[in-house]
Amino acid sequence: LGIRVLEMEMENERSIYKIARSIKRKEQSLYNALRSIYDDAGFVAEIRALRPALPLVANLRCGLWYARKFDDTCYFKSTDGHTGNWGFNPARLNIHIAAIAARSGGCMIVDSTRKGKRFPDSMSKTIPIWTCVMNRGISMLLDPDKRKSWDCELHLPSWVSETEKSCIQARLDQWVGVLLASGADLAGLAASLERPLRPLWISQRSLIWLDEIPEPGSLDFTPVILVSASRPRALERCSDSEAGWSYIPGAGDDEESWARGLTPGMFWSNALDIIDAGPDECNAKVAEVVRRDGRPWKVLQGWEGNGIHGEIANGDTGIRWIGNTGLALGASKSDFIVSHCFEFALPCSLLVQPQELLSIKNVSVIDCSGHLDVSFLGEGYFLSLDIQDSKFDRYCLQNNLPAIVEFAIRSLGKKRNLLVCCRNGGNISVSVCLAILMACFNKDGMFFSYENLAIQVMKEDIREKLVYVSAYVPNVYPSRGNLKQVYNYFKKRKNIS
Repeated sequence: LGIRVLEMEMENERSIYKIARSIKRKEQSLYNALRSIYDDAGFVAEIRALRPALPLVANLRCGLWYARKFDDTCYFKSTDGHTGNWGFNPARLNIHIAAIAARSGGCMIVDSTRKGKRFPDSMSKTIPIWTCVMNRGISMLLDPDKRKSWDCELHLPSWVSETEKSCIQARLDQWVGVLLASGADLAGLAASLERPLRPLWISQRSLIWLDEIPEPGSLDFTPVILVSASRPRALERCSDSEAGWSYIPGAGDDEESWARGLTPGMFWSNALDIIDAGPDECNAKVAEVVRRDGRPWKVLQGWEGNGIHGEIANGDTGIRWIGNTGLALGASKSDFIVSHCFEFALPCSLLVQPQELLSIKNVSVIDCSGHLDVSFLGEGYFLSLDIQDSKFDRYCLQNNLPAIVEFAIRSLGKKRNLLVCCRNGGNISVSVCLAILMACFNKDGMFFSYENLAIQVMKEDIREKLVYVSAYVPNVYPSRGNLKQVYNYFKKRKNIS
């Protein structure tokens, strides 16, 4: 009898577990995520309307879901602000954000978090650390009179403890040294930034008196307004005229686990239709949108955010030159490439049809997505490789680099311009460009093939090249795993030599 009772208790526990799992899956549904994002985006729009002249910037990747249009993007990682793991990473300098704030008298950065907190660690600590380090680095280039009034203090929100603040302060001088050694254009910032950077925090719990909001120009600092989009609450039941739904804080986070191939741009182009579909039809509607865009979900599993070809309001072509190297970055989108990628290789007044490109022969293309059809260029003028992100294949990029470098040497040696593109134009293609710069150019930026020479490459060399690329292509954030593969490629090549 005792055994029977025990079996019944175990069966009941399994049943309760299944029910709990079922409820959780339902609450974390695609509709709940998108409906939560849609709801939170209304708050972001309200804050934006208070100061519409300030540029709106999305912190990749989560922040990109919370508005129809952004003026730019940045990449501040929460892990750089985790307790005991504070850092200032030269691979994520975000110099362009300081330049944007200097031009416009400030900016707004949007992000959110699933952790039930008011602000993600990227806003509580990573960005405050960044503003302080930038201010200290810039202060060294100011004239003595201006330097005296330049604020170099660390400004953290009140909920960060004094103990943690002291630990961060002890590392600031070291991080300033990293910034100065990176080769970033601080002189340009020192000339354009009139007042030091300083973070301000706004969440859905903030009380804002509309008649007491100061003009950015009246402040003695340049405001970097950090907008946390989500309500810091656990799952709560909400309702509208159609159906009930469960609110998810920070729903835009970890999109690979829930978005089913939907991107922020696709969502906002079809937001009303998707929301109106309701919980029962939402999945089918999203699948229809993704199919119509011509990018199946499995193809998008290596997608790393909107990158260069994001939903940015400036509407440019998305092609970026890297100095005078003849290298350019772009996103692998067929109609986009066919209509634009050759314009950068030709005089602006010369209009060319795709079928006429064979006679021009002054451009080559490396497509890292494996899904771009540029075969009309002719054999020897394009290299198409399906390179997976390090998250899915830790050696894919490294294994393909020998063929990529060989193709680049051949193309650049014939004085062709070389376009490197990937799914988003900001991750794998950047890592490929770093490898090409290390293998094909000397320290003066002149083409010089190192094909048969052993190259001693340090991690600092790769960071230095990344800063160089970032000066021309600000919104690029290659993953750590991809950068590691570039380093390992040269390390292995040296050992073989």
